[in-house]
Amino acid sequence: MLPLRARLEGRVEACLQGCVGVRVVLHRPRGQLHERLLQGGLLGAQLVQHDLVLRAVIGGGLYMTLITVFSMGVAAMLRSPMLSLGILMPFFFLVSNILGAVSATKKVGRYLPDQAGSRILRVVPPLDDTPYGPWGGLGIMVLWVAAALIGGYALLKKRDA
Repeated sequence: MLPLRARLEGRVEACLQGCVGVRVVLHRPRGQLHERLLQGGLLGAQLVQHDLVLRAVIGGGLYMTLITVFSMGVAAMLRSPMLSLGILMPFFFLVSNILGAVSATKKVGRYLPDQAGSRILRVVPPLDDTPYGPWGGLGIMVLWVAAALIGGYALLKKRDA
């Protein structure tokens, strides 16, 4: 007897999430950029503090893991990895940046998953008036990820019923 498709997808997503998270966290700190940031040579010692860099490195692993899981949720909703790539790639690289740059839509663009989650990666004080901090931005991204996973599970359950 084959397992239910929703359970199988959930197990695959949990496994991939764990693998991506562990790989990103273990391999990200090895780069020269991280060493230069820790030494203060790239941005200047007075601008970068060690705890901010550590938060950015750990947050980078969390951010990449959450983007991956968000994409899996969207792929489950659309039932096609290629269609989800066709929608998410322009969304992440074009639409969210345009919405964040135009003054009329800047407040909406701040709450998109990639813009909110990327706040955790910043090591210098922000110049804008965003109403949330780095961990708040990651929390907003977690809400987007939860919505994508719940939507993907609900649509998958409805289609396979």
